[in-house]
Amino acid sequence: MKVAHPVMLRAIAAAKKKNDKIDAGKIADCLRCDFLPECHMASTEIRDPIKCALS
Repeated sequence: MKVAHPVMLRAIAAAKKKNDKIDAGKIADCLRCDFLPECHMASTEIRDPIKCALS
């Protein structure tokens, strides 16, 4: 499973002609060309101490 950074996918969000089939094609093209801007979730070992520190 890949998670894309939504801000970096402006081409899809800004498109005038939008539907799921077109959006899926654009995402597939980005994946195929390794252009999909991924984001990562920190592991629980990293998130928990930060969460406790901010509380």
